Amino acid sequence: MKRTFLIVICLNALLISCSDNERLIQYNQLVNNADSIVFSFNKGSNQTIYSVKDSAELIDLKAILTRNIKPETQVKFISDAAIELFNNGQPVGILLINSNTNYLNFNAESFGFGCQLTYGIGRYLEEIPYQNPLVGQVKGNPSVNHFDCYDGSQLAMNICSMNEYQYYDSILNETYMKLMTILKEHLQEASKFNDQSELIELQDYQKSIIESQKNWIIQRDLNAAIQADNYQGGSMAPMVTNQQRTKDTRHRIEFLTNLLTINRD
Repeated sequence: MKRTFLIVICLNALLISCSDNERLIQYNQLVNNADSIVFSFNKGSNQTIYSVKDSAELIDLKAILTRNIKPETQVKFISDAAIELFNNGQPVGILLINSNTNYLNFNAESFGFGCQLTYGIGRYLEEIPYQNPLVGQVKGNPSVNHFDCYDGSQLAMNICSMNEYQYYDSILNETYMKLMTILKEHLQEASKFNDQSELIELQDYQKSIIESQKNWIIQRDLNAAIQADNYQGGSMAPMVTNQQRTKDTRHRIEFLTNLLTINRD
């Protein structure tokens, strides 16, 4: 009986090992065949997108992404970073990362696994520069949805929803800065004519808007976290997080645009 039990244990261990090895081989193939790799993650209140297409940088990055990867069972967490693999413009795999737990989940169409965050990937994430590729490139009416993110694979929808949020976030920042510029001009005018009562009123008004914006950012992130909590560790988590951020951001654009119109008069 003991001998049979030991044989079963050995066979199970062998099967698990083979399964992990097969997933690692498939993962390495997807990484090595990728012609572009896109990073998306949060830096404070900013959300960063960084794309790698340069052949020399891709070679170095692929070596980092395939080094010391040891497939394990996936765990549930709220991701704060994602690394997405593309081949011929199509998403083929995504690494969802939680920097607090130093763990990642990899998902492709036909397989997935969990893994400890490697030193190389962690260092690469820290060195990525902030950039928003959509600023100055996409223009239009913010009240109209210019994105159709609900047709395609889950990976494609995650990318599209990220781009959608980045688009509206750029409009929000532009609107807020215009409002601050107008208020600054009003303050300078009141100071020029030494209108102390008007100056104090404008200063209080400016402070209230700044405080309102800070509180709104906190509430926006909280709303997104609540939505993401329903899909912890799942492939839909990035999409629902971006959708909530986009919804709140579009409402905020309307609010700030109204203030901008009032203060221009």
